[in-house]
Amino acid sequence: MSPIVERLGKEDLVKISQLSMKLEWGRRKPEYSLFWWPGRRLVGVVRALLASIAVETSEPVFAAIMGDKDAIKLVRRKARQRLVLDPFAGGGTIPLEAVRLGFDSIGYDSNPYAVLVSRASARLLSGECREKLSGLWRRLRAAWRSSKALWCGDGFCIIQVLLAACPPCEAPAWVSKGRGGFKYVLDENLELHRTRDQDLTPREPKIKLTTVLPEEAPGYVAYSAEVLLANGDRLWVSLGGAEGLGGRVAEFLRDSMRDVLKAVEGIPDLEVPGGKETRKLLNSGIKGFRAIYSPRQLATIHSFLAFSDDSTVEESIAIVGTATRTSSLLSFYYQPAGRINPGLVVKSFWLPQNPAMLNPLASSCMPLPPEPGCRPVGRGGLVSLVLRYERSCKAGQRLSSPRFFLYDSRGGVRGGISVYSVFTDPPYPGMQSYRELTLVYAYPYRVSLGSAILEWDEIDPMSPRYPEHLSKALLRLAESIVPGGYSIVLISAGSERGVRGIAEVLKSLNRPWHRLMAVYPMAGESPGRLGRSSSRLVLATVYKKGGRPERNPVKPLEWAREVGEAVHCDTGCLKKIESIVSITSSTLLGS
Repeated sequence: MSPIVERLGKEDLVKISQLSMKLEWGRRKPEYSLFWWPGRRLVGVVRALLASIAVETSEPVFAAIMGDKDAIKLVRRKARQRLVLDPFAGGGTIPLEAVRLGFDSIGYDSNPYAVLVSRASARLLSGECREKLSGLWRRLRAAWRSSKALWCGDGFCIIQVLLAACPPCEAPAWVSKGRGGFKYVLDENLELHRTRDQDLTPREPKIKLTTVLPEEAPGYVAYSAEVLLANGDRLWVSLGGAEGLGGRVAEFLRDSMRDVLKAVEGIPDLEVPGGKETRKLLNSGIKGFRAIYSPRQLATIHSFLAFSDDSTVEESIAIVGTATRTSSLLSFYYQPAGRINPGLVVKSFWLPQNPAMLNPLASSCMPLPPEPGCRPVGRGGLVSLVLRYERSCKAGQRLSSPRFFLYDSRGGVRGGISVYSVFTDPPYPGMQSYRELTLVYAYPYRVSLGSAILEWDEIDPMSPRYPEHLSKALLRLAESIVPGGYSIVLISAGSERGVRGIAEVLKSLNRPWHRLMAVYPMAGESPGRLGRSSSRLVLATVYKKGGRPERNPVKPLEWAREVGEAVHCDTGCLKKIESIVSITSSTLLGS
């Protein structure tokens, strides 16, 4: 019997979608997911499709999505010695999930930072991470010894500081949300109060920062801070007065600035190149990547990267690049949650008017150095990521490691080897420049290794010729698939232009020797959650080397609305699904 991937039914697609959404909303992230943030693959859908090219029935597919051990053992027996290739691997989700399910796997990417992150992630599954952990803890301890005096004063250590661009020198009155429904707010005199006022929102009203406040970054003043006291208490203080703890914290920030500026002397910079995403930085007057950190953050992160341990260089670069979402001025404070929230951080290079200055080394052990057993204080800092790395490493299964290569897939398969499946989720046309978004890894690379890679040849999703280049690459790769093997290409609901462009690619891949078997509507990402989709819809297109479809390959698209309804798409979401399906089906039927 042939694999179930050729004949998934409506009920199968609905259940896969529901389980995939459950995996996403349940936050059961795979071990390796802590590093890569320019774009994350759809783990549930990826697992389902990998399992479905190995097994003949759908039940093991459902179970494998949620990590059932017996189902995974079955898939592994079927998948043994079959090679899966992702030619646009990004952060490595498809090759890493393929290894988890028993396939051999390879990932290509022309982006050097994607390959660096993928290799670091692969070590989390292979068990090599156990040798890296001690080095990462040594880095944290050395960084804390170098930077403690920048964050800790008499009886307190700073967790985070709220900043405001000045001018216009204004900030939300709402500072934090406490227990019992209380809100902590500042009044026009910058005095901190507790209230239950239902009219207060995280954005309104705003207050004018008329008091002289500490300047923590060029053009940014500090107006409130969260601190950890010697007795373990955490509390917020206003920096607008001269009395009490808030006055002491404000004075500490001013007095320590001389040491901060001395600590950042000689730290190299990296020029911000022009581009669609980076122009937001350039328009803000940011010419070098150093300036996306406050000087205090920069000194701290540099001390982490500068520790002389060659064995953890890739991991430290990946961790700092990932922490840039929160440990830099690119992050912003989300008052209703009362904490830094990486899920709401702007993915492109936009400096908000009211960012938060998170202490990258904040931990429950302050003022002592971070150690295993300490809890992270604040989300997304270096301590938080090393602790997540530790948990992920312990959860690893000592699997064989996928191979990741810095390679342009337009050259076909390296070495002329044969593969069972080419499975990829390529960048979507006209959406984002992944080259620019990954430059957050270029700066720690520059600091650690003395130079950085800013230019490389790649298929540019921003180019009008992107669909043409993608089509040629995928067809050339398909030539290396063994008879009876599969190509799987995922497309998602980006712009109408993007969907139309990818649909043309899918049409061009349907050849007598490489047949389109099915286009499956699946749901796996939430609107806006991953920054690519305006609906929950993912179209999984399946081709077979030498295959002959037993049914109309476009027929499953008729079930798209029911898939959307099963994962609670609203009216707007369903309309977008209908538009995507209409464009894709009309394009493919035109072939």
